[in-house]
Amino acid sequence: MFPDDAGRDARTEDAPFTDAPTADGPTVDAPVDFDVGLFGREEVCGNGVDDDADGRVDNGCACVVGTVRPCWLGPPESVGVGICQAGQQACEPEGEEGVWGLCVDMVLPSIEIAATGRDEDCDALVDEADARCVATEQQETRCGDERDGDCDGLVDCEDPDCADGCTTECQPRETICWGGADEDCDGVADCDDPDCASEDACGEPRCPPGQGEIYTERAPLTPIVGPPQIEMGDGEPVMEQSCGDSSCTGGQVEVRLHEGGFVCAPPPPPCPEGQHATYETAGRWRCDPPCSVIVRYGYIYGFRRVCGGPPDVVCSGSEVPTFLANEQRWSCEMVCNNTLYDRYIYAGQLICLPC
Repeated sequence: MFPDDAGRDARTEDAPFTDAPTADGPTVDAPVDFDVGLFGREEVCGNGVDDDADGRVDNGCACVVGTVRPCWLGPPESVGVGICQAGQQACEPEGEEGVWGLCVDMVLPSIEIAATGRDEDCDALVDEADARCVATEQQETRCGDERDGDCDGLVDCEDPDCADGCTTECQPRETICWGGADEDCDGVADCDDPDCASEDACGEPRCPPGQGEIYTERAPLTPIVGPPQIEMGDGEPVMEQSCGDSSCTGGQVEVRLHEGGFVCAPPPPPCPEGQHATYETAGRWRCDPPCSVIVRYGYIYGFRRVCGGPPDVVCSGSEVPTFLANEQRWSCEMVCNNTLYDRYIYAGQLICLPC
């Protein structure tokens, strides 16, 4: 979807790309009135602004092939703040002339994630109170790090999961074979404890000694300007598995997130033949077939394209299958109203996609 104010381009006097010369006009030094960037207005060439709010800057405008300039499609106050950075826009050949292409390698604001030390929403604040908690463990097993590891709202010894870490009581046996906690107080933890010998997480190591197991979410596929929709997938696993220097200990694997940062999670369970492990959230995994569909987001979510599967939930009443933008999974939600999510018909069924 293209809301009235969503397609505004950002240029300010002190932004790093304000003084970038264009190939078809003079240097733009004056601030631009962002309130004029409404959908439906004709593109004005040479001002470096997305006037028609279609997610492209100076599209259709002539330029000198080979020219490259900075570009930005996010809020003007966010560029250069936190993880946000301007992209690059190249002049590409089209027939006998050159036209400005897409703005690529741009990092737009996203949801703030707690305890990462990064400013994901680019407001110059880090880990603010409304940041989204991303679980690093299935239960609260690190009971002294002042973090809510399982995102249940209870930290360390406030969490019943920490009963063993906060008292002298011991469990009869090692019950959680990852995370570094010695539940039975026998001096050995996780896979070093014979109690864990039969656990999948303690089977034959997949990585050489000194390396950890790493799962990387596929980078968002090349953005394509347009309305949200579903496309055919590429048949590759949703997550890539590799070995390397991992920041996770205690038998946990490192999950590197496409939105930045990482979480430490229990090892994934074995998947049936032809399926691959995909990290969900809060220490949970699922087994997915190779990327069967690509869900394309609209303007508000940066025209991202992410691997997913077809709707896998059965909804009742006024709820419809909705692809949650940040969690990248299907959920039953109230019928969308064409604001943050758009209606879409897939296989004859009404669904909602991020717009």
